[in-house]
Amino acid sequence: MFAPIDEATAQFLEAAADDLQLQLSIAGVVERIEARPRAGQTRIIATIRVGTKTAEVEGFGDSLVTAYADLRRRVAEPTLIAAYGNLYDSLTIQPR
Repeated sequence: MFAPIDEATAQFLEAAADDLQLQLSIAGVVERIEARPRAGQTRIIATIRVGTKTAEVEGFGDSLVTAYADLRRRVAEPTLIAAYGNLYDSLTIQPR
């Protein structure tokens, strides 16, 4: 079980989720974002839904700010992969 987060961390994660949603625009929806300490580092994990697919994106850093900056740089690739997967699924002829 994870330790509860303090109010400042909760507010940062809420602002980070809003910022990430702005970056994603209509391409995806931020379903969840959380911070976890990890061996002297901070780890932020965001779950993003793109159409019918979900992707988890992780960022690592010495602080919440650097971990979020890392996550923000990594979000494009899994979002595009999920979007192409949805496109492929919609174009694939399904057997009857």
